[in-house]
Amino acid sequence: MRNLWRHRGRPSHGTTSGAAPAAGGATPSLRLAAARRRVRLLLGGARLVMACERGLRALWPVWAAAGAYLGLAAAGVWEMLPPALALAGFAAAVAFALFHLGRRWRSPARLPSQTAVMARLARASGVAPGSVAALFDRPVAGDPGLWRVHLARALAACRRLRPVAPRLALP
Repeated sequence: MRNLWRHRGRPSHGTTSGAAPAAGGATPSLRLAAARRRVRLLLGGARLVMACERGLRALWPVWAAAGAYLGLAAAGVWEMLPPALALAGFAAAVAFALFHLGRRWRSPARLPSQTAVMARLARASGVAPGSVAALFDRPVAGDPGLWRVHLARALAACRRLRPVAPRLALP
């Protein structure tokens, strides 16, 4: 059965029967589509990692205050103090957390931009910074041979892309 809808009347995989081509015989457009899908998946993962890093950096004082309070509670410090002093310690921890949450509520951390995510993915994988964006370029005019070379270089660079590891360094 032929898939004619997506490919404007041309068979989907370069065959008339619609069967998948032999191994290694994928057309350049299919390799490009597969590479773009893979890069989009890696970009989504990198965006998630970068957003979590920004959130962790923004909220680390709150987590530190909660951890300190719970650490003192596990050590039994709050039970040894008079009830009024233990209540004051709890109120101070809650006030500190609410103060920092209120500051972050007024000026939230922004999600990373597409160019920042592409640059981080390229830097983490050790490829040229523009190679990730080059995969999504569209030709305007010029020599088709140069365009094929451009896409071949972008595909080769994008094969080396690896998932982004989080950097958990706090300020």
